[in-house]
Amino acid sequence: MSGELQQVEPMIIKGSRTKGFLCLVPSAAFVWLGAYLIRDYMNKPIFAALKMIVAGSLGISFFGLCSLIFAWLIIRPHFLILDGGGFTVGGGLIRTPFKIAWQDVQGFHIRRQRRSKAVGFRFEPSAKPRSDGRPRIEGGLPRGWRLSTEKMVETLNSYRLQALHGELSQSSTS
Repeated sequence: MSGELQQVEPMIIKGSRTKGFLCLVPSAAFVWLGAYLIRDYMNKPIFAALKMIVAGSLGISFFGLCSLIFAWLIIRPHFLILDGGGFTVGGGLIRTPFKIAWQDVQGFHIRRQRRSKAVGFRFEPSAKPRSDGRPRIEGGLPRGWRLSTEKMVETLNSYRLQALHGELSQSSTS
């Protein structure tokens, strides 16, 4: 079966720089707003000035960190490499890419988290346990791909089935 897994052509899915930029702009605007609050505290009563300094400092700290992260995601977007043996996730804030075998995954689904959606997957009960000995139950992919969440789930499930069953995409070669 492992010989059959190599028949599927590799596919690379990259993260969206546009989505990173669309998150960077409001974060940078809040950093500017925090700086404006700190700068504009003169001529205010002491309590109001103190609130402005604290709010501005917290805004600069939090949204400054967010801005750095989103800028990094523009420079180094996530990537997902699909091949016959499994999928590899890297880029973004992931320092070392990691690979998960198709045999260890039951399938992909849309994972709803509050108001947003992400790609989730469930591990097979027989999947190799984590390094701390606990079993793997569920995993997820980072957000911010060029494809919609629904299209990502469809693509990953289709590719997984092709890889597990050793099917070539005959529709494109016939």
